[in-house]
Amino acid sequence: MTHPSRVGALVTGVLIIGVLIASSAQAEATHYTATLERSRLFVMVFKDPDALGAKLSHDHVVRARDFQGEVHWDPTSPERCAVDIRVPVNDLDPDPPALRKRVGLKRMLTVSDRAQVKENLLAQEQLWAERYPTIRFEAAQCLPKTGAYE
Repeated sequence: MTHPSRVGALVTGVLIIGVLIASSAQAEATHYTATLERSRLFVMVFKDPDALGAKLSHDHVVRARDFQGEVHWDPTSPERCAVDIRVPVNDLDPDPPALRKRVGLKRMLTVSDRAQVKENLLAQEQLWAERYPTIRFEAAQCLPKTGAYE
């Protein structure tokens, strides 16, 4: 079962960047296993400036404290890549101060604000963690997009 959400699109962008960075040093097909020791997985969530109450909200960065994943990448044939990443929803960590600072978010959240953000994130109206305990991203093809990260 898949929960309709815009988070998938955000995760897609982060994973594609990771694959491109990892592949830059390789000249042949490589299989990568994402590990907590050697990988970071996080998404940026930006508020919609036109949404009702936008002035009361703020941008977020959500870190996966646990995940498993594999990427097969062949720089000579990038369209044949394969990606499979799984993230336990309850292990998401919204807005850790060091990561907010690292990605350029100026306003730091209090401990209670972070707890409220996590409660909202896991709620039925957003990720619905009770029903959908895992976010899974799979791709069987990767296509370059000129200017995507400029």
